Amino acid sequence: MINWSSLNFMVNWFGDSIVMQLSLSLVLIIALTMPVNGYETGFEGAIGYISDVNGLPSDFRIIRNNQSLPAVAPYTFLREGDKIEVRKSAIPLFKNEENSIQLVLNGRTIKVTEKNTPYPVTGDNIPSYSAFVGRLLECTSQWLGKLYKNDVGLKLAMTRGGEIAKVRLSIPLLSEDNSKLLEGKRKIYLAWSGGQEPYQVRIFERKTGKHILPDKNISVRAIGHEYNLTEGEYQIKVRDANYNSVEGRFKVIPKRDLRSNIADGVRKIQESPVLINENSKQTLLATWFASQGREWGFEAYQQIAEMTDAEDTNRYYYPAYLVKLGIENDFLPERCSFTSPE
Repeated sequence: MINWSSLNFMVNWFGDSIVMQLSLSLVLIIALTMPVNGYETGFEGAIGYISDVNGLPSDFRIIRNNQSLPAVAPYTFLREGDKIEVRKSAIPLFKNEENSIQLVLNGRTIKVTEKNTPYPVTGDNIPSYSAFVGRLLECTSQWLGKLYKNDVGLKLAMTRGGEIAKVRLSIPLLSEDNSKLLEGKRKIYLAWSGGQEPYQVRIFERKTGKHILPDKNISVRAIGHEYNLTEGEYQIKVRDANYNSVEGRFKVIPKRDLRSNIADGVRKIQESPVLINENSKQTLLATWFASQGREWGFEAYQQIAEMTDAEDTNRYYYPAYLVKLGIENDFLPERCSFTSPE
């Protein structure tokens, strides 16, 4: 498991851990949006936001009231008069793509690169953020800012080599016995950590013993399998090549049993006019479920895993990738200050 607050930490990413010493100049795992005199960072008065990034955090800068914001992350809010700067880095985050920031302004997406930097932020179609969506964007940006810096720090460290350590087989996604999924015909996405490939994976109904997924040998630490999930309790068993095994449980509930505040949040995200692309909506849906506590972490993972379930993972929606990694490693967002989407 990741210890996110230590300078000397073990990174558990898809089962292999890289133990490394990071200097203070590299470790950026600090509070993302600390109040700074001279400018505001909340959603009130914002005219847009950052929807995607491609590059290192140090490659980007937002100038507001002649000051640099302390950090740039997906869903950072933008204000009239901001200037977006993009610079070239020696280590691109994704191959064969130039550094860029994607903005949502005036009801459309704008890509800022080294070719059109600095980019002035102006707006003639000011969005109206509901209190719920605005606050959720703030919370998501803070969470993704930490995930973004850890992911980049790991990528940089891997290019310099590191000590590889094996970790015990585990399923962080099912760290709670009361993990929940919503019923319906859908894929079940599962990921686990540690162990030695190949793996045998089995999913079955606890009451009847009926197999959803019979023993299946696979060589990856993630799987997506479609099944018509009905109400009841299910069990998952993963066994590695050394006959080490781990089990997890989850409960499938009818959609009508979803807590009203969670269901209202889902509706507000889906209907929000300021979330103009499906990528942003799906990412916020996953964050919303994940912020409801560990019992909803497994459902949150289902909401986001399909977005990154592709053969070519060289470039997909990066915020979704970060959310997926955070949930896989049981690093969930803190609950937002609101308790219901009112």
